[in-house]
Amino acid sequence: MLGRRSLRTVTAALLVGALAVLSGCVKEQPDREQSSELIEPVVVSVDTKSLEQAILGEIYRQTLLEQGRSALLQTETAFDPDNRIDRLYSGEADLVVGCTGSFLSDLDPSGAAELSESLAALDEGPNSAVGMDQTHAEFIGSLPGFMTTTNPSSAQGCADEGDSDLPQNIVPVFSRQIFERDELEALESVTRALTSLDLEELKAAAEEKSSVSAAVEEWLQV
Repeated sequence: MLGRRSLRTVTAALLVGALAVLSGCVKEQPDREQSSELIEPVVVSVDTKSLEQAILGEIYRQTLLEQGRSALLQTETAFDPDNRIDRLYSGEADLVVGCTGSFLSDLDPSGAAELSESLAALDEGPNSAVGMDQTHAEFIGSLPGFMTTTNPSSAQGCADEGDSDLPQNIVPVFSRQIFERDELEALESVTRALTSLDLEELKAAAEEKSSVSAAVEEWLQV
């Protein structure tokens, strides 16, 4: 049987161990009040000449607002889709929206060309599940270390951004450190929920209502 001195020693050791575990958990969950990246408004950069871009940007803006996070659209009239990622590099934007094939072609042109040839040989075609998964995986691998994304939407986009033989699943790209877990889960959820049919209906609704914001708000509430 342990004496009182031994029991106190064991108890102290257990408390120290428990505090160490709790300390580790705290480090894994950054405090919003201690990190300016977690409290500053999220800048979502979109091309104002593209109705698709306006809709997608508004979807992510409203999704973040629902999570209690301030977010705003930065509309660019001279937007170059080939340099979309550069807006994250420069710090001008925190989140941009595009498509897996286009992003990969911009970030790794030779890798995109090789993948395009490989997918063209598939019996299922490049837009098969295998093609989409491989394109997304290659795209993630081409991202700089401080950027990340979600799982892709099933919706295909970027039709007005040049020819591409690769799948064009819609995805957001953003800096790694700016979102908390609940915000990341919300971005993931809305991305996965969006379909090609949804996107076409959103375009029609935005034109009918003469308001992208109203069309997106109605879709998010369904």
